[in-house]
Amino acid sequence: MNLQPADVARPVAALPTTHPRSTAAAGPFHEASLLHGATSTGEVGSRQLSIRVGLWLDETGRVRRARWRTVEDTALRCFAEAACSLLEAGLDPVHLDAEALRSATPGTLGHGDRADLVAAAVQTAFSAAGCRT
Repeated sequence: MNLQPADVARPVAALPTTHPRSTAAAGPFHEASLLHGATSTGEVGSRQLSIRVGLWLDETGRVRRARWRTVEDTALRCFAEAACSLLEAGLDPVHLDAEALRSATPGTLGHGDRADLVAAAVQTAFSAAGCRT
């Protein structure tokens, strides 16, 4: 795992603007080119997949805003989108795990390792902010 301080914004290569189409990804997209200004960011990678998640937390540790940045992998992007939607809807990051992401994105069966990556990136970001995990 790789922790990134929130005050350091690392340039990220431009990604195509196409978004995954699934039931869980309907609605606003939470993709971000840079996660500048986030309270904390977390990055996790495995093989050729990587995901960065930025969390903007209020003074109580509740997620006000969540954004993601990842490679062009439809399932990974779908899980990242679901994670941000769940967090912004009030789900405590402590309870966001791979199983919760799989349940929120039924169309991505068979890509379970991607849910694990997204959940780990969220937990890394939350831990880096000094919050409980």
